[in-house]
Amino acid sequence: MLQKLHDILIVAGGVMATMLTACSSEEPLAEEPKGDLFVTIEARSPRAGEDATSDVHSDLTLQEGIVLIYDENGVYEGGDRIDADKRVASLRIPEGNKRIVVLANAPKILRDRVAIDCHTPITDEYGNVKTYKGDTVWSNIKPMYRYYAELKSSLSFSDKVLQSVQSSHRMVLIHDNIVNVAADEEDSKTSYVEIPLAPPMARVDLHARCLPSETSRIAGAAIRVSKAYTKLNWDLSYPNDETTNTVEVKFADVSDKMTPVVTENELFSDWILENVKEDSPIASLYTYYTDTNAVLEIGLLFKGSVEYDWYPIEMSELLKPGEYKGLEAGHLYQIFITIYPDKVGHIIVDPWVVPSNLEFTIG
Repeated sequence: MLQKLHDILIVAGGVMATMLTACSSEEPLAEEPKGDLFVTIEARSPRAGEDATSDVHSDLTLQEGIVLIYDENGVYEGGDRIDADKRVASLRIPEGNKRIVVLANAPKILRDRVAIDCHTPITDEYGNVKTYKGDTVWSNIKPMYRYYAELKSSLSFSDKVLQSVQSSHRMVLIHDNIVNVAADEEDSKTSYVEIPLAPPMARVDLHARCLPSETSRIAGAAIRVSKAYTKLNWDLSYPNDETTNTVEVKFADVSDKMTPVVTENELFSDWILENVKEDSPIASLYTYYTDTNAVLEIGLLFKGSVEYDWYPIEMSELLKPGEYKGLEAGHLYQIFITIYPDKVGHIIVDPWVVPSNLEFTIG
């Protein structure tokens, strides 16, 4: 069996804003902002620099996102949507240390607890509408909480969020950290801050190969992780009262996604990666990160059977000694198996360990 690990990381450019209030048509007297920086958020594509024709990491594509800015006291200063096409959001805020929260690709159940879409003028602490060169400064979101402490205590990653990612194949991406916002050296009125986004989940893909005559024998494929947590706190810690559960997904009609080999000799040689449909696994599972107690298994449903046959995957044996820490958030694990019948017709499933001469990282 092969496990191929990718670090999943999105880099989003800087971020910042001024203050906004509830959606309202009433506009108090305007006041020209003083000392505000024009700060640009520029989100780069996930897996930047990789093969643009591959869909292996399509779940990391930034579909939509929002940015919230809090001052050093945790008071909301401003925010806006990230333009998914241009991957940019531009805001005006004062210099200083800021708490920057970014939430991207979130299902509605999570996004609505952070902010709602609302085209509204940004106001200062006295309720005056802010302007720039005589024009009203607008925001496109309204935060649900004025204070960061309230926001943090209200947020968590539930089993419903996990299920949404599994069904949509769209990875939630987050950032929550203190960032110093300072003027650029070449322009004292602008600033750029680069923000890394990261997912709270791991992904496991299953690939399989067999002789062409055997592909029709596989009616379904599955992956499951037992002793896993299906909820996380916003800071990615496990809830104190949370018990472990089983995360499982099943896929039918997988024969067309199998990797056929021509001869039996090929079944026992190294995989020819050019023949692997890397962006089309026979099964794919998302799970919140796990510890080493979690158990990973793959399942196959053979034609004529009503129950899956399950095969445990010993992850610690695939990694270098002492390196296995569980299924880590932000990692893609690709499992490659070989399926073949023995002399009496029993099906054998062999995992494939990556040869050292291939440019893969096992782990």
